Amino acid sequence: RAMVDAVLLAGLWVAAAAIERRALPFVRPVDLADGAVGAQLLPDIVPVWALLLAAALVPLGVYAALLFDRRAPLDVNCYIAAQFLLAAYEAVGVTVLLTVALKALAGRPRPHFAAVCVAYDARGVCTGDPLKVAEARRSFPSGHSSLAFAVACFVSCTLHAVLAPVAPAAAARKSPSPAAPSAAAAALLALARLLLITAPWLLASLVAVSRTRDNHHHWSDIVAGALLGGAVAVVAFHNRALAFLPSPLSASSSHLSLSDLPTTTASVPTPRADADVALNYGLTSV
Repeated sequence: RAMVDAVLLAGLWVAAAAIERRALPFVRPVDLADGAVGAQLLPDIVPVWALLLAAALVPLGVYAALLFDRRAPLDVNCYIAAQFLLAAYEAVGVTVLLTVALKALAGRPRPHFAAVCVAYDARGVCTGDPLKVAEARRSFPSGHSSLAFAVACFVSCTLHAVLAPVAPAAAARKSPSPAAPSAAAAALLALARLLLITAPWLLASLVAVSRTRDNHHHWSDIVAGALLGGAVAVVAFHNRALAFLPSPLSASSSHLSLSDLPTTTASVPTPRADADVALNYGLTSV
C-alpha cells in the first residue's frame, strides 16, 4: 500500500514537470503598449527553491511538533506519520499539477510581458528570448500563491483538528470533574486558538502579495492561486489525514497497536467502545 501511494505521489510530480517543460502556453495577442503588461521585470522576492523547500519541510515540522507521541509504539507513529505526510504531499503535488496545467491553458501574460517580449517582428512573434517569452505567458494562476496556500491551509486544518474543543461528554470521560474556566478565560482561549489556526494564512498571504510587488503576477492571479491551493489542501486533509489526528485530551497512546488503526483511508472504522482510541484519532470529532 505504501509503495503504491509513493508511486502515485511521484507520478503527480512527473506529470507536472512534463506539462511545465513540454506544454507550450496558449498564445493570445498582446498589445505591448497596454499598461497591464508594461511593468519592469524584477527578481523574485520569494525564490521558487525557498518555497519548495518550505513545502517539503513544514509538514515534517508540524508532524514532529503536534502528532508524534513518544509513548505510542513505533509502528503506530510510523503509520500516522505516513498517512499525514502523504496527505500533505498529495495536497502539494495536486496543487502544482493543476497550477501548471491552468497556466498553459490560460496563457495569460505577466505584468512584465512587454519587457520580455521586447517587440514584434513581421510575423507578429516576440523578438525576445523564446523561453522567457513562454514563461511570461504563464501568469494565471500564481504558482507561489497556490503552493503557499496549499501548505498553509493544510497546516491550519491540522491545528484546528488538534486544538478544537472536545465535546463536554468526551471531556468528562477523560476528567470526571473538570474545572470550568471563567467566561473571560474561555473567550481569550478561543481568540488565541483562532489566531494560531489562521496564522499560516498570514504567511501565505505575504508570499502571494510579494508576487504583485515583483511584477510577476496580477492580483487576480494570486487570488485564484490562493483559492485553488486552499481547496485542494482541505480536500486532501479530509481524504486521508483527519481520522489519524490525536485529540489534545488524549492521556496516552501507549496501549494502541497497529491493528487499532484503519488499513485504508476509504474504510475508517466507526468509534469503538474504547473511548480512548476514538478520542486519540479524532473519530468522534469528524
